[in-house]
Amino acid sequence: MSQAVGSTVAKAKPGFFTGIGCWASLAVVGASLFLFLVACVTPAMVFSKDTWFGYGVLFGGWEGLFLGQFAWFANPFWALSLLLAFFRRWILTIIVGGVAVLIALDAFAFIGARVPLDEANVNSMIFQSYHIGFYFWLASLLIVPLGAVTAWFVTTLASKRVAAR
Repeated sequence: MSQAVGSTVAKAKPGFFTGIGCWASLAVVGASLFLFLVACVTPAMVFSKDTWFGYGVLFGGWEGLFLGQFAWFANPFWALSLLLAFFRRWILTIIVGGVAVLIALDAFAFIGARVPLDEANVNSMIFQSYHIGFYFWLASLLIVPLGAVTAWFVTTLASKRVAAR
């Protein structure tokens, strides 16, 4: 079959799981998930009467809302930024991941806070410090926008080099 003069042939779009963008998105998502899992299995918060592991903070952290603590709400933004990174929406990943990090920084305002242990507010404990799990959690959030900036730069540079050939 011959083509008519002047017609254009559509170029095949590369597959979703090809190219440097694929590896970049998998690296960002994988590294962040790994750090998050480590954060879940290590001590995260030290109170005067107890130490909480990351999984406990993950499942009960939303209750911080009643104490004026909003850092746990960085998690939904982190999850959305992972999804955006997987689909290589780098600019949105940077924005949403940055919002997650900013919300997470609210955790530093919690040091020294009094946490009630019962409804009558008779028993309480004082939050003393963060442990290694907290810092792994913070790193898991921070790696997404930083990785997205790097991936965006690398994929943009790679596409310009291909176009120049």
